[in-house]
Amino acid sequence: MKILIFLSNISFFKRYNDNIYGVTGTFGGENFQYILREIYKISLFKIPPNKTSILINEGGIVCIDEEIYKNKILDDIKQKILMNRSVLLICNSIAIGKEFYDILIKDYDKNVMKYFTEDDKETIEKILEQKKIIVATNLAWRGTDIKISDELEKKGGLHILVSFLPLNQRIEDQNYGRAGRKGQNGSHILIMLYKNEYGPLKKEELNIDNIKKIRDKNEFYCINSLKENEMKKILLKEEIFKDFCYFLKTVCKNYDNYEKSNLEGRGTVIKISIELEKKGGLHILVSFYL
Repeated sequence: MKILIFLSNISFFKRYNDNIYGVTGTFGGENFQYILREIYKISLFKIPPNKTSILINEGGIVCIDEEIYKNKILDDIKQKILMNRSVLLICNSIAIGKEFYDILIKDYDKNVMKYFTEDDKETIEKILEQKKIIVATNLAWRGTDIKISDELEKKGGLHILVSFLPLNQRIEDQNYGRAGRKGQNGSHILIMLYKNEYGPLKKEELNIDNIKKIRDKNEFYCINSLKENEMKKILLKEEIFKDFCYFLKTVCKNYDNYEKSNLEGRGTVIKISIELEKKGGLHILVSFYL
């Protein structure tokens, strides 16, 4: 792919020096915050919410058997419906969401709704009443604001059931943030099926806190690797583009459009052998009339 203009968001933000501010509802974990500080050279601070959150954390459950996993999810939903609550079940894919939707609709009929794509947005546009179940993909955590009725609020609000381990703490918090908004009642739980994503673990290691620690540590290594390796490539590309822009503005300012277009190249990639690389690589000789 031919790239004629290159400016990373890091350099873009740095152009504003201390005159730019950002706001987010989720900072992510400590490792992610550390990387943000290191890459962007910024300060982070938390602004207390207007209303104190009373969202209840019901913890997490790790299953290694798929049948037990499904039953744990269905039992948790049943318990909340018996309490006149409503549930948002967030699944990792449309396929898994459809599977749970087909199971739940047999017992709860029209009280089950889906939110898999933007085509289902009517589900979240109306006020949510009691004893309703929304089966959704992770589309639901992207800033979705589910309004609940006064009756549902009095019974404990919306219950969030996340059926997988989110990629990082930031996404996890965004999932939970669909409930308990603006000081409302609400609760959340995470029920996951462990498939050796982080290698075989001992029985005593199969708990949600330990698995999250492994996840967060892996995230740190990945992001730190990005910082150490990819950042060098990004900065090099920017320097090359900066030199190219200077060249166009000074040396080539009198060229016509055709001559300038030739300078941009055609995105050709020439692969060289290891032996040629050892001897100094490919030599480029550019020849054209001024």
